[in-house]
Amino acid sequence: MTEEASWSATCIMKTKSKRMLMTMVGVAVGGLTLAYVLAGILLYLSQDMLVFPGVSSAGERIGALPSAAREVAIPRESASPLYGVMLDVPGAEMTILFFGGNGESVARSVYDLEGLRAHGARVLMVDYPGYGGSPGKPSAEAVYETGQASLDFLASMPEAGRIIVAGRSLGTAAATRIASDDRVAGLMLFAPFTTLAEAASRQMPIFPVGRLLRHRLSNREDIRRVRVPILLYHNRDDLIVPSSMSAELEDLAETRAIRVLGESGGHNGIDFEPGTSAGEAIAAFLDALEPVTDRADLSADHQAKPERN
Repeated sequence: MTEEASWSATCIMKTKSKRMLMTMVGVAVGGLTLAYVLAGILLYLSQDMLVFPGVSSAGERIGALPSAAREVAIPRESASPLYGVMLDVPGAEMTILFFGGNGESVARSVYDLEGLRAHGARVLMVDYPGYGGSPGKPSAEAVYETGQASLDFLASMPEAGRIIVAGRSLGTAAATRIASDDRVAGLMLFAPFTTLAEAASRQMPIFPVGRLLRHRLSNREDIRRVRVPILLYHNRDDLIVPSSMSAELEDLAETRAIRVLGESGGHNGIDFEPGTSAGEAIAAFLDALEPVTDRADLSADHQAKPERN
């Protein structure tokens, strides 16, 4: 073979190799793109289970009620009643209305409810639709509906006294939404998010969660309307809802907001029992509350926010 023919053959081989390489790269990119699209579709279709894993508790009720506790039915305008449990404290002057996280139901939260009752307050927790003993299907609208229906029910009870609304994680949305109601005397938020979309985006940054998410829950707008004192409690090592989100909510609040950071426990390890970090924050917050007699006076008293520690 002549030198010219050899050079030509080499060029042809290089050209074929480049084409083969480009084909392989194209196939790989196409495969990755397809996998990404399919993963996004799967994420969109499975988001109900991801946002509301507590549906696995459907049908569960507390088998053996704690002492001085009773089941209650929370009426709704256009649906069957919601299931709740009231833990009583004879002579208590306040009631804590608690909304759990996305994996919590009444039956799975007895320890936490007892921890809150140990602070000398009655405690009411209600299952979201599709959770525990409440019929229906969970959604953002259902979370907000649960909050309003529970507050209306509790406010109709003369013995309720001052109503403190509290929520953890998902439940902070229900609590914050109703905290601007005149019948509420205080708000306690544990591991609160700014918006559900922002919290989810931190867990899945490669996906456009803001566009895929159907369930819209936000504390950012609602907290601006709150005029009662607020406790924000967050663990520093929370990897699901970062503590920076409670810092942002503290800045957005237009009333007296106290933010306390726990050193450990992550997202789900917040213990309400007296003597714990969260328990001490709860006790101090409840002790500092005064009876609400004049809504306008309360709002004026808390216009100036203390400096953050």
